[in-house]
Amino acid sequence: FNYPVYSAVDIENDGRAVFAKGQGGNQGAGLFHPEVGWHDFDSVRVRGGAEHTIAGHRAQLELQLVHKKPDGSTLIASVLFDPPAGESPLDPKENVLANYTASAPAGNVLDAFLVNRPPRMKETVVENTTTMDLGALLQDALFVEYAGSETLPPCGRVLWLVRRDPVSAPTDQLARLHQASYDL
Repeated sequence: FNYPVYSAVDIENDGRAVFAKGQGGNQGAGLFHPEVGWHDFDSVRVRGGAEHTIAGHRAQLELQLVHKKPDGSTLIASVLFDPPAGESPLDPKENVLANYTASAPAGNVLDAFLVNRPPRMKETVVENTTTMDLGALLQDALFVEYAGSETLPPCGRVLWLVRRDPVSAPTDQLARLHQASYDL
């Protein structure tokens, strides 16, 4: 895989998902799979309440790194997020986006999504950041692979790579992005 550390990202809510794209195109970013070849990086999207489970565990949040080939084939690398051990899980009933204040930066990829309130439906915001380092999410990780379908319309065929071990992130970050996903 190859991803630049993005200095600015466009964060958008298209009514189906909150997602980010690096400004200036994909800049050669992408992922190589030995059986299906190189796929260019398209976007990273947030899914509140993970869509995937590992050993029966559903993580608090899932980031899906979407990659595409010119022929239309798609490969998605999913990274699951949970609070650190011993930290309380998020309370999905708490309105953490009302009177929004940014969570304290945690030095992770989620920081870029939370500088300002995540965008509402049909909004786009530009965030200047130095923390959008997607490569760190994949480095030295083990993945479960399967062929399936996209979880957003038009639900085409996808090769999924799901990181086996969740990444830790502060509960306040997870709560804000979880609610932004459910406010769609």
